[in-house]
Amino acid sequence: MKNILAGTIGGGIFLFFYLALGGPLLFSLLSAIAGFGAVLLIGHKQKGLAVALGGIRDGEVKAFLQEMNEKMAAILSAAAKVTDGEVGKKVQRIGRSVENILNKVKAEPSLVKSTRRALPYYMDVLHKVVRRYDELEEHRQAGKEITLPLDKARHTLEDLHRVFEKHYVKLLQGDIFDLESEIKVLKKTMEMDGYAEEPTARPKP
Repeated sequence: MKNILAGTIGGGIFLFFYLALGGPLLFSLLSAIAGFGAVLLIGHKQKGLAVALGGIRDGEVKAFLQEMNEKMAAILSAAAKVTDGEVGKKVQRIGRSVENILNKVKAEPSLVKSTRRALPYYMDVLHKVVRRYDELEEHRQAGKEITLPLDKARHTLEDLHRVFEKHYVKLLQGDIFDLESEIKVLKKTMEMDGYAEEPTARPKP
């Protein structure tokens, strides 16, 4: 298809210079060849860009970044309902880690393939923990003793902060090939902290 387009443009250039302008035959031929080569070169550069990005389209990266920003906004909104100020600070620290990850993906779009295998799952886990903490606070206000579950939730938030930071470091170091084991570790941690039920969202392949 590109060869046909290049040939059409090259032929058009030749006809324009030779017939329309009455230019010399050699000059017209050279101009046509130059036009033909330029079209092929542009197509080659575009193909090279697609390969460099690992087959990722710009719109795909933007959609992923938007989805993650929306998830983080929902998490911050849920955290705003929590009366424990320390929990809010923990979530904000995690938010900064998420921002670092997304900025890295934005700068290197090829990283979106590996990041979207884990980050949406991490975000869903975080959202679940924050919502659970809010629910526990409501139970405490009702007079129930839930100190231990609250402590576990705070501990889980600390674990999640380390998970996000570790993911960012892996992106910086180019070590992005062992994400499945990272997800398994997080699931195990959630179970140990009393969060046996998994989030609805699943990691994308």
